[in-house]
Order: sequence, then C-alpha cells, then structure tokens
Amino acid sequence: TYSPLEYFSAFTLVTGVALFTLGDAAGGSVNFNPIGVVLITLALCVDALTSNFEEKVFFRVGKPSSQAEVLGYASLLGCFWSLIQNISQGELGPALAHASEHSRVIPSICAFSVLGYVSVGFVLSLIKYFGATEAEIVKTLRKVLSIIISFALFPKPLNWQYVVGFAVVCASIYLTTKAKKIKREQKALAGGA
Repeated sequence: TYSPLEYFSAFTLVTGVALFTLGDAAGGSVNFNPIGVVLITLALCVDALTSNFEEKVFFRVGKPSSQAEVLGYASLLGCFWSLIQNISQGELGPALAHASEHSRVIPSICAFSVLGYVSVGFVLSLIKYFGATEAEIVKTLRKVLSIIISFALFPKPLNWQYVVGFAVVCASIYLTTKAKKIKREQKALAGGA
C-alpha cells in the first residue's frame, strides 16, 4: 500500500510534467494540441499502473519471474497483436513492399527493436530491484532530460511553466525519497519491536 505522501508525490510529478507541456502551449508552439495533453496524461497514468502491476504480479511473489521471462512473453504478445492489427488494417503488404524496395531501412528497424528491448529490460530491472515508484521517477526524469536537451539543441524562450515544472518535478523526487525513508524506518521499527 502507498502512503498519502507517496500519492502526493505522484501527483506533484504529474503536475510538473503537465507544467512542462503547458510551457509549450504558452510559448505559442505551432504543434501544441490540447488533445495531446490529454493523451500524455493518460499515457503517464497507464504507464504508472503498468509498473505497479508488473511489480506486484511478476516480482513481489513467492517465486518471482526473471526480467527475460517477462520481456520475452511481453514481446511475443506485442508481436502477435501488432501482426493482427497490421493484417486487419491492410498495412502488412505495403510495409513488406516498402521494406523490400528500401532494404536500407531494415538495419534501422532492427537496431530500434534491439534498443527498445534493452530499454524495457532496464525498466523491468528497476522495477524488480527498486520498485515501481523509483522506476517511474527514472522514466519521468528521462523525459524531463529530453526536454532540457531539446532546449539546448532547439533554443526557445524560457517561460515560468518550464521553470516551475522543473522545480515541481525536483520536489516530487525529494518527496518520494522522504516517503521511502519513512517507510523503511517504520518497517525497521516494526521488525525490531
């Protein structure tokens, strides 16, 4: 179970990321769309639920699964559903024709697949050894770091939403660390009593 502080920490994390997104809107970004904000928010929520589900079902049981096992079955299931979708929407034939006509894309597709596999393997390791909360923090920090790098590569004006969003994300990390410390201390007291 999660403490009220952990729930508040998760709320602040989502708020910080939302402020970053709203910073793009305030900056007059031509690509900004409110539907995108809704979809990103839903993606963050589903992502968090997935990590918690994986932690409880695969790693916090009597006989935990290995990361390779979880990743193997998830990849197999993903390939199956992608194949069904591509066939049902009539996209498989054109995709295969494009790949045979432009064979130079095949190594890029393979490299992207390998990097995706390694990335998910790292996330599963984070969940297994540190927990879903820490995994979500690392994933969110990666997203924030991507935004910061985009400022360096594609300069744009800094506004208050970016600054406050970054501060709120940092506050969330502090709150999560504090909540974990409190939980460890309570567990130690309960074990020693």
